[in-house]
Amino acid sequence: IGKGSLFANNVTLSTTDSHAIFCTKSGERINPAQDIFIGDYVWLCENVTVLKGAHIPNNCVCGIGSIVNQQFVEENTILAGIPAKIVRRNIRWER
Repeated sequence: IGKGSLFANNVTLSTTDSHAIFCTKSGERINPAQDIFIGDYVWLCENVTVLKGAHIPNNCVCGIGSIVNQQFVEENTILAGIPAKIVRRNIRWER
C-alpha cells in the first residue's frame, strides 16, 4: 500500500480465495494466493473489494462498490464497476 492512500469504510483486501482448491489428478493447488499492489495516492471508496493479483497504480480512484480483480497499469484513472474497468482518464483527486 503506497503512501498517501485513502481507504473509506468497508474496504476489503483479499489475497486468497479463503479455501484451497486442488486438482484431483496432480494434487496441485489451482488457486494459490497472490499479492495485491496499491500504489501511491490511491483512493478506495466505500465498499470496494480488491482481490488477489490486483494492481492499482498511482493516483487512481476506485468507485463505490467496485470489485478490482485485475492488473491495471494506467495511472490517474477512475476504476469502477463489477469487475472494475477504467471509466475516466487523466484525473487528479484531493483530500
